[in-house]
Amino acid sequence: MLPVSHAIGGNADIIYDYEASLDYPEHSLLLEATLADGTNQRRMEMEPVSRHLGNYLIATKNYKSFCIFVTNNLHINVLSDFRNRKTIIYYNTQDYDDFVSGMKIIPINTSDLRSIIKNRIKHIDIYKKFEKAYQCNENNPKRWYDEYVSFS
Repeated sequence: MLPVSHAIGGNADIIYDYEASLDYPEHSLLLEATLADGTNQRRMEMEPVSRHLGNYLIATKNYKSFCIFVTNNLHINVLSDFRNRKTIIYYNTQDYDDFVSGMKIIPINTSDLRSIIKNRIKHIDIYKKFEKAYQCNENNPKRWYDEYVSFS
């Protein structure tokens, strides 16, 4: 269980499928991870992460699915870009009548991932927290992250 390479291009790094329960709908959680930081992070990750989730949503039609983006250092503009994917339409390039109206991409830093693992936080709690973060109206990306996303 110690990876020695990253996932091949074109798909998310890891996809977890969850059956519907009393607490959440059937959905998939796409996990995207990077070691890039600074401006390279925005340049290297914003487009592929959005594309992977957008294409996944279009292919599966399960619009409850979402993505967690994990990195050592969250760049403020990556936070802003991924937060604002909530309001951006993503189109199927083969059929412009097929699109996703908004995407849930939740960026987290590795210290928050460490807290999730260390504290054995269950998926239901992560799902509820990230759904609340997605639905809130906070527009400042730093405040949004600190108040709604962070587990620290």
